[in-house]
Amino acid sequence: MALVGFGRVLFALETIDASADHLLLLPLFYQVKPFQVHPGPFLRDVGFSLAAVALLLFVIRDGRLEAWETLTLIGLYINYVLWIVVGTRILEWRNRRRKAVEEDGIGKSMRRSFGFKRS
Repeated sequence: MALVGFGRVLFALETIDASADHLLLLPLFYQVKPFQVHPGPFLRDVGFSLAAVALLLFVIRDGRLEAWETLTLIGLYINYVLWIVVGTRILEWRNRRRKAVEEDGIGKSMRRSFGFKRS
């Protein structure tokens, strides 16, 4: 009975986060049209998937699910979601800042900080 539940949880995990599918299907997609995979998000997803599976194996080792184990699994998922949301916002902020520096040469904030005036 525990193995059936374990299989369902693993299936749900792979439905939510398809990192393992990426590993299996990546060569097939590449044959259709070459593309680049950004290593940061890919490694993040694979890392969280491995952590979730390791935590799940730890949780089911005794065949019982306790409240702290449940909260730990939920916490891992919330951490993953926050990591994605905050990380995306940081990248967007960094890209906007880079673009402003490229457009202005030195950047508005640096000019303000050092008292430079635009010529």
